[in-house]
Amino acid sequence: MGVPLACSDIEAHADLTASAGGGTLFTPGDAQHLAAIIESALRGAPPPVPSAPLLDWSWASRAAQHIDIFQRFVRGPNAAARHDIPIGKLRH
Repeated sequence: MGVPLACSDIEAHADLTASAGGGTLFTPGDAQHLAAIIESALRGAPPPVPSAPLLDWSWASRAAQHIDIFQRFVRGPNAAARHDIPIGKLRH
């Protein structure tokens, strides 16, 4: 990526920073922690720049992964029971 990386500390982002060899994670919903990271960057101490290239990472590949997950969910067991559920009401 070649730029400082700060991500919310969720599993997918933790995997991303680990595979990239750099970055900083902040607690999801912790605006003060994120603000501290941004303020530090503005003072000249940005989060670490990933050291490894992110092979096979692109917005297109992320979109394809999401589509695959949604299609498996819709086609999976109990798909008929979910047919008339509004999107905002889906829960696992």
